[in-house]
Amino acid sequence: MDLRDAVEQAIRLGDWEEKYLPSWAKVSEDPARAKGFLTRMLEAIFYGKHSLDELNVQYQTGEQPEAVIMFFNAKNNNLKKIGDIVGEVCYNYKVITLCGDSKYNGKKVTNKNAESIVENALEGNNRVIVIASNMAQRSFSVPEIAYTILAHDGGSADTTQQKGSRSFTPN
Repeated sequence: MDLRDAVEQAIRLGDWEEKYLPSWAKVSEDPARAKGFLTRMLEAIFYGKHSLDELNVQYQTGEQPEAVIMFFNAKNNNLKKIGDIVGEVCYNYKVITLCGDSKYNGKKVTNKNAESIVENALEGNNRVIVIASNMAQRSFSVPEIAYTILAHDGGSADTTQQKGSRSFTPN
C-alpha cells in the first residue's frame, strides 16, 4: 500500500512539520501518541473511510478482508497497546495479539501455540485480525489468513519476505 496520499492528507489537515509526520515506527514506539494515525489507517484499510482508495482492501480486491495478520516492530507492552487500539477501531473483528506478554483463554501465548490459538479463534469468528511482531513469522501456516499487512518501516529483505508469506498458505 502506498502511504503517500495518507501522509499528504495529514499535511493538508494540519500544520505539520516533517519531523512530526506519522510513521509505523512512531506507532510501535508510542501507540497512544500515534493513535490518530493508526485509527485513520485502520478505518481506511478495513472500512474504506477517508477517501484513501489505495488503502481500502475491499476496493482493491473486491472482498472484505476476513483473516488478516499485521506485523509491527514493537516491544510486547506496546504491541498489546496496539492490539487494544485495533480492537477499538475494528470492532467487528476478533483481535488476537501474539506476544509473550499475552494470554489467550488463560494460556500464555508462545511461538509453539500461536498457530493453534489463531486457528481456534477462526472457528468461532468470521473476521480475525492477528497482531504480531516476532511471533508468527516462521513456521506459522493458517490457510484462512489471506492478507498480511507489514506495518513497520524498513526491515531486512529476508524478514520482510518471511512475514509477507504468511498469507500464502493454500486454502
